[in-house]
Amino acid sequence: MLAAIARDFGFRSAVLIELTRDLHGLARVVDTDPNRDAAGQPIFAQVGLQPLAGALRGLIEADGVTVVTPGDPAPPHAYSDFLATYDLTEVVAVSMTLGDDVAGLIAFCGIPELSPMQLSAIQTLSYSLFAHLWALGAQPPALEPTRIHLFKPLTPREKEVMRLSASGRTSAQIACDLGLSARTVNQHVENVAGKLGTRNRTHTIAELVRHHLLT
Repeated sequence: MLAAIARDFGFRSAVLIELTRDLHGLARVVDTDPNRDAAGQPIFAQVGLQPLAGALRGLIEADGVTVVTPGDPAPPHAYSDFLATYDLTEVVAVSMTLGDDVAGLIAFCGIPELSPMQLSAIQTLSYSLFAHLWALGAQPPALEPTRIHLFKPLTPREKEVMRLSASGRTSAQIACDLGLSARTVNQHVENVAGKLGTRNRTHTIAELVRHHLLT
């Protein structure tokens, strides 16, 4: 799925990084470039993520989609040559957070011309991908005990809207598909977020997918 998202939006490749909560360790890496994946492993084993901790923290705190380009010359560090050699100096980074817990980010390599609507779709699809990984056996950020079982069930229309949202479709596209107004679609999304106690659409989708609530 990661490779498909990258390809469909015109990126050269992508890498998903799930981080430990201190931002200094890797819980998981999924890379569409096997050569980059193999080259990065010995560097991480030797020096860890400490040289990149500041940059990673900045991306995570941005909590969204960030376009990263080479800025002012910076002092070289252990990853400098690796980032330049393996196409990681110009990326569209999507940070993944769930509540106050850090999950990680996806770096899409290259910076194609994308509309705000496309960037929003990339963020939604990225959250959906992370949620699928958690559901398949990762150790996701913990929820309050039993909270997920206490909210009101989703209506059939709410499920329909959220399934389409999870596929990356915008409110306007969903409205066209279902014969609704965009305002009504947004109201359904807000209703579901209220039931789950989530803070935005992407967070809502992540919770729905992670807990198998769209099936």
